[in-house]
Parts: sequence; structure tokens; C-alpha cells
Amino acid sequence: MVQCNISNREECSRAFADAYGVFSLNKYWNATNQDECEQALNLVEAAREANVQHFITSGLPDTTAFEESQFDVPSQPM
Repeated sequence: MVQCNISNREECSRAFADAYGVFSLNKYWNATNQDECEQALNLVEAAREANVQHFITSGLPDTTAFEESQFDVPSQPM
């Protein structure tokens, strides 16, 4: 397992070198929509450059942005 700064494509490329598969998670908790798009593009392009055979990504919306009446989203305060 490795980690990298997903806002830096070169760092992603180094982390993915010789990897068969990648599971990634976007940093939604401190990113703008533009940042998330850039991060996702960095991950995909780095995986493509490294010839990664299996690529899985996970991204979650910021549920605090929804009005309480929109969805029944169980949550635990931290």
C-alpha cells in the first residue's frame, strides 16, 4: 500500500509505478468541486500512464450540504 498527494500528478505516477491495481479516494472533505475534478483527473491519468490493470475510485458527496428534509441520511456527530 502506498499513499500520495492526489493533487500532484507526478506524485501519483510515482506511486502507481509497477502497480497492478489502484483503489483511490478523493479528498472531498477539504476540496472544492474544481479541486475534486483535478484530483480525479490526476488519478486517472497517472493510472493510465502506469498501465494499471484495475482502477477503482471512490468519491462521496459532502452530506452536510444537503438540507435535512432532502434525504434520510443517518450520521454520527464526531
